[in-house]
Amino acid sequence: PEHYLTPFDFGLITLIYSMNTINTTTHPQLDNLTLADLTTTELASALVTEDPHLSSPGLAFLLSQIAIYEKILEEDWTTWWEAVEGNIDVEEGWTEAWSAWSLDPSKHLLVSYGTDPAYSANLLGTEPDTAIAPFNYNGSDWAWMQVEGVGLVKNGPNPDLGKAFIDYCLNATVQSEIGLNQWMFPVRTDLTLPSVFDYAIHPNEVSILNTLMPRTEIVANLQEWLDEFDAVMTPG
Repeated sequence: PEHYLTPFDFGLITLIYSMNTINTTTHPQLDNLTLADLTTTELASALVTEDPHLSSPGLAFLLSQIAIYEKILEEDWTTWWEAVEGNIDVEEGWTEAWSAWSLDPSKHLLVSYGTDPAYSANLLGTEPDTAIAPFNYNGSDWAWMQVEGVGLVKNGPNPDLGKAFIDYCLNATVQSEIGLNQWMFPVRTDLTLPSVFDYAIHPNEVSILNTLMPRTEIVANLQEWLDEFDAVMTPG
């Protein structure tokens, strides 16, 4: 079929924070974080995200925010961006966002991957200094699932080689390397995850925001949503 990919890894997009600069004692709302909490000048100016036009985590965050406002709160999603515009830091991509977050001590919160605490623990060789703050609504934690896939390019010159590469991406040897290299979850369920993944947020620990927004709805509305985002974030 056209426009389909074979998944080879997946992970959750959520907010992370450095426990060296902020924690649940200084900011108790991190335990049950809502988007409304982030509209205060203090937290909005401390939040770094990515451009949804250019970055998959940035797009996942935009879709998360729309899903929460439109499907859970039944409110106009653009009002949140209007509230944080001028304070939130929207960087071009994840690398730029990570740099802004890690180098500027006033930037406490980052839209990133739920495996970042596992990365931190692996890097430090001890307890991580990075924590996760998923959004909490109606007593449940929520996060957006990002799935990465591989597929054939239409009319490519070597379809058989392409299919062999897809199989290669799914073999146990490659899949076992994903955790500590890609910092995502492998799609194979017959593998043991690295022990540091105990610090990561797992899909069975949260409600998945994607379930609130069918793929067909995203396809039909994405360009309009991006245009509305631009209208708010680049006024005039």
